[in-house]
Amino acid sequence: MDNLKYEDIRKYLLEIIKLIPTKTENVVLLDEKSGGYVRFCYPHLLDMLELIKPYGNYFVLLSGSQVDFDVSLWDASDRFGNLTNLLNENHIIKLYDSSLATHEGYLIALETLDSDVVHNFKITADNITQFIRK
Repeated sequence: MDNLKYEDIRKYLLEIIKLIPTKTENVVLLDEKSGGYVRFCYPHLLDMLELIKPYGNYFVLLSGSQVDFDVSLWDASDRFGNLTNLLNENHIIKLYDSSLATHEGYLIALETLDSDVVHNFKITADNITQFIRK
């Protein structure tokens, strides 16, 4: 995906996640209950997606450096399949942002990925899930 095309969306979503606290029930943790995973994996993304699927048709995975690195390892794992296919099948674009804490990521539900329209879409705490990699 061409990240320049989504620059407006990335900036807008960064503002939103700073203003709207994530609901406790929408936080997915990588901890001792994570099924033995030691990094952010596709099952975590699916858990996040289930929490916000009713609130949009498209999703943006906004991640800090460690979570972004974890996602980049998915292609090396036959266990989860091809990263591009996994993201495309679920209508997810992946955007990295260095201003986020390295160990966190957000999945945000949107009605559109049109950067001219996304600013009109009302985002609430229901639209946002957060992943924290301890």
